[in-house]
Amino acid sequence: MKNKIFISIAGFLIVMASWFVSHSKTQNLKGGIFSRVATSSTISVGIQQNKTLFTNKNSCSSRIISTTAQPIMLSFHSDIVPTSMIGHYQAASTSVAYDGDVYGCGVVSAFGSVASTTITISEFSL
Repeated sequence: MKNKIFISIAGFLIVMASWFVSHSKTQNLKGGIFSRVATSSTISVGIQQNKTLFTNKNSCSSRIISTTAQPIMLSFHSDIVPTSMIGHYQAASTSVAYDGDVYGCGVVSAFGSVASTTITISEFSL
């Protein structure tokens, strides 16, 4: 009787562990659709130069931008060039996930708000 209980508990734990591992490798989005990392890179952004981070895509689930010691200014439109005074401010030492449903999948460019800095970007696709 003790062996049957032990085998049942061990089997349950193995099933739960395998379920957890299989579901922790991807990001689950609305409606059960899973996304995957399409691109990821480190880019230098300066105060003298507008840098394109992402190009126009038909679809994306999200884009993540991580800053280091300096803030940046972002533009989510190809006709608006970010400067130290114009754009969407992202603070230093932050990581922000920009949802494709909210911000779209168009061109995103950056400008070093105060000084040159290095940022990391990742784009998730469906």
